[in-house]
Amino acid sequence: MQSLVLWDKEEPDGFTNFKASILSMMEDNKQLALRIDGAVQSASQEVTNLRAELTATNRRLAELSGGGGGGPGPGAAAAAAADMESQQLGAQGRGGGGRGARGAPGPARRAVQRLQAAVIPGPRGRTGPGAAP
Repeated sequence: MQSLVLWDKEEPDGFTNFKASILSMMEDNKQLALRIDGAVQSASQEVTNLRAELTATNRRLAELSGGGGGGPGPGAAAAAAADMESQQLGAQGRGGGGRGARGAPGPARRAVQRLQAAVIPGPRGRTGPGAAP
């Protein structure tokens, strides 16, 4: 105990500087946390906006393709759009989506592929110059 008392008497400025340094770092960390929190909230709002826009686009695409049943043709596009929309809503609840295990296409990507195959004629969904007849 005596050594602690001697150290405190000999190095009061060292401890004060150390304490001030720690308090300064804590304040810096608080400011950084506030900036990060704001950026995360902003990104979350942007994701919500993009999902809403994609849902509206899916609905409009289904309307333009004619709607209907689940067979080949316009009805398949509507079904794929509805499937993709339901996948988006499911992903919102899980906070995920995108790719499955080992980088395989996730359900949303498969829905997009089905939609492209239903709406865009030709092999591999390509049209225009360079596409197979």
